[in-house]
Amino acid sequence: MNRIPKNFRREKEKLGLKKINSWEGIKQLSDDEILNLVRDEYCSSRNLRRLRCIALLVCELKLSENEAALLMHSGIASIKALLNLTPQELFLKTGRFERLIKTGREPVISLKRASELIRKAKIRQNIK
Repeated sequence: MNRIPKNFRREKEKLGLKKINSWEGIKQLSDDEILNLVRDEYCSSRNLRRLRCIALLVCELKLSENEAALLMHSGIASIKALLNLTPQELFLKTGRFERLIKTGREPVISLKRASELIRKAKIRQNIK
């Protein structure tokens, strides 16, 4: 969990204080636990929910933190959302987001990788 994006630094500190030091731990957070974490601190429930989405993708599909964050920021925050896309749609959505933030690099999610991710999601959901 060392690779949490920098914009979640306050949430990372708060999670560390509560001994939540893994993606699996974040994935298991309930909405009530998130509300308790933000009650008196500077971290936000919005960011903790985003982290939970990233954790779900990291843990369930064994994605890298970067891929999971890219999917989440591209509007693909669940396995179900991923299953509703074609490889071309996934490639376009993630590419559009990367262009929006002007990364200036080759796309993280190629068409081939998009197909692999959807296949992983189908296997995870036992869909042929």
